[in-house]
Amino acid sequence: MFDTHTEEQAPLRSLLLGARLALDDFTPVTHSHDLNDLIVDNVDVISGYLSNASFFEEKGIEVNVINPRDYGIDFYGDILFTSENELLNYPGRAERFKQATIKGWHYTLSHQEELVQLIHDKYSAKLSLSALKNEAKAIVELISAGDISIGTIEATRLFRVAETYTQLELAKKISLEEINDFIAQVVDPLSLIKLNEQEQSWLKEHSDLSFTGDPDWLPYEAFDEQGKYVGIVAEYLKLIEKHSGIKFNI
Repeated sequence: MFDTHTEEQAPLRSLLLGARLALDDFTPVTHSHDLNDLIVDNVDVISGYLSNASFFEEKGIEVNVINPRDYGIDFYGDILFTSENELLNYPGRAERFKQATIKGWHYTLSHQEELVQLIHDKYSAKLSLSALKNEAKAIVELISAGDISIGTIEATRLFRVAETYTQLELAKKISLEEINDFIAQVVDPLSLIKLNEQEQSWLKEHSDLSFTGDPDWLPYEAFDEQGKYVGIVAEYLKLIEKHSGIKFNI
């Protein structure tokens, strides 16, 4: 049972193509997304997530898993997307979102029991507590199976995925160069600043700089009641200190 015309089934369809199985070799059934269809013999094979195996284990039913990865078909799972407009007009926001997502996944991996209980108690999960625990365990194993850190995306792997979609006539052929252009390269704006030799030499000789600002010109700059220098300019100077080694003595 699988959706024959959806892009989500590309790994399975590629596996069948590699095994030289055409649609005429089996009877495709529209996916009901009900795993019980396999148990009551409505279908012989059903596509799903590896973490679904916990559903069958809880019912004491053994299933044979046919994993496309075992046949060299290794797709990415969920991928974060953004736009060039976002990167240009809101610098840093996409990177912060990415880092927050990675932080969330690391928290999830180290707090399985807490989050399983949260899902069970707050979000009316259809699975039992034990099934959710097994599902969490399966997800952790999948994430930890390789040596690629969370948040990493490789152009060569995406290229292999793109080739699969081309073979299945789901997408046009695309080059590795186009794939590289597709991956967002988040660059620290400060790394784009280039200083000439004279500027670099002067800064080495003047690493401690005395500086004062307008005492009452918010939101750009001011001194608060405690005498602390605050405002937009103050935040910029903190960034410059952090990335350049220069010390501003206010």
